[in-house]
Amino acid sequence: MEWISCIHKTIKYIEENLLEENCAEKALREIYMSPMLFNKGFQILTGYSPSTYVRNRRLYLAGKEIKETDRKILDIALDYGFETAESFTKAFTRFHGSNPTQVRQGADLHVFLPLKINLSVYGGDQLKCTVRHMEQIKIAGYVREFASEDAREKIPGFWDEVLAKDNSAGEYALCIDDMGKEKFHYLIGKKIDDEKIPEGMEIYVLPEQDWAVFECHGENPEAIQSLDEKIWKEWLPGNSEYELDGNINVEWYGKDQDSAIWLPVKSI
Repeated sequence: MEWISCIHKTIKYIEENLLEENCAEKALREIYMSPMLFNKGFQILTGYSPSTYVRNRRLYLAGKEIKETDRKILDIALDYGFETAESFTKAFTRFHGSNPTQVRQGADLHVFLPLKINLSVYGGDQLKCTVRHMEQIKIAGYVREFASEDAREKIPGFWDEVLAKDNSAGEYALCIDDMGKEKFHYLIGKKIDDEKIPEGMEIYVLPEQDWAVFECHGENPEAIQSLDEKIWKEWLPGNSEYELDGNINVEWYGKDQDSAIWLPVKSI
């Protein structure tokens, strides 16, 4: 499915099923795309993970009910997915800057309306992108679990740990969608040709398929993160030939500050 259509469909589903348990997770089932890749693109494009978007919408609407009705605050909290008054009050106060009682007494709400995605697509043709069919590649690396919401801040620390113990391991980095619930495995490693697994490493085999390869040059992680944003904000919205087709995102690091991002794709 075309990328912007996926975004619109997900937001529409969330808004229509906002009080349903796990509605963000269920929305992703409607678009037939890797949840990890979608979550990543959604967060780059909107500034929120799908689950954060759901939580913020619920807290805003709960605040409206508290301000506009005389329903019991606990009943409202339960309706909006909170199991206890304490957990609701803590999340509510953090979001609105006032607790539920203060809002009922007249304190202002933090307004959080449904997202409207209107893109001005530009610059996509300036990205260095080629679509290549590649044979399978065997990668050996060190693996750690990350949450989509804060992965960008935490992954550089994992790089420091890996390179401190094995400075030959930084040729590839793989984001692998095999966990669900906005979590994924991140592997830092190198290409290997034999069956022997280096001590402390795990093996992952990149499948034979078509890959959209985006090249960049510059100091990392800044260069690769900037390229990542351009792909999701410019290339995918403006692309009418290919769609994402897989559950993995590959980063490749070469010499002299050359690097690249590979995304699994197929023709539309």
